Amino acid sequence: MSYQLEAGREPFRLIDTREDAWYREAAPVPARDYLALPLMGDEPEPVTAWVLNATVTNTRGAGHLSVAPDPNTWTDYRKGLQVRPERPGSSSLNWTAGATVPNLVQTSGGKGDVIDLWNQGWEPVDVIVDCLGYYDTK
Repeated sequence: MSYQLEAGREPFRLIDTREDAWYREAAPVPARDYLALPLMGDEPEPVTAWVLNATVTNTRGAGHLSVAPDPNTWTDYRKGLQVRPERPGSSSLNWTAGATVPNLVQTSGGKGDVIDLWNQGWEPVDVIVDCLGYYDTK
């Protein structure tokens, strides 16, 4: 089996926590907590991994962001049946107070194309995620 990067279109914004989204009101990701982000769209099945640009801004203290697959489906979240994901042990990007920091991230979408944005800092932080492409099986 081989994997092919599909990136033949313009990047698009998945979330900017400073703005309202279709499933949540604008709010930073709380300190030491996570935001579940559904990766929905017209992508062909199966998507093996997503290529994202994650950016943190409005940083009030130092910290790091972990982007990881979520073990739940978006239906689990909608029905209140989700289990709390385990906190990842790795960092996708690091920041200091007052910094705006982007980084390229590649992650699978878990079993239901949901990822978690973990704020591993001690202060709330705003997160912006843009989709640059995805890997699918060809």
